[in-house]
Amino acid sequence: MVPALVLLIALGVWQVQRLAWKERLIAVSDAAAAQPPASLATVLALHDPEFRKVIVTCPGLETAPFVELQSILDGEA
Repeated sequence: MVPALVLLIALGVWQVQRLAWKERLIAVSDAAAAQPPASLATVLALHDPEFRKVIVTCPGLETAPFVELQSILDGEA
């Protein structure tokens, strides 16, 4: 009986610690989401780039060949 009680108390303490960790993680995520997007090189140079929005440019993408797998015209495939 006593080992089960100790286990349940330990799990309760762990859940409270986990809640605090999760709230900090959400706060960091929200703060990063509020930041404007930056270039990939700039974000990677930061001390903590987690959750940051980036801008990636692909030169030549407009002229790259591609295959159109399906086209829809007037609602018909």
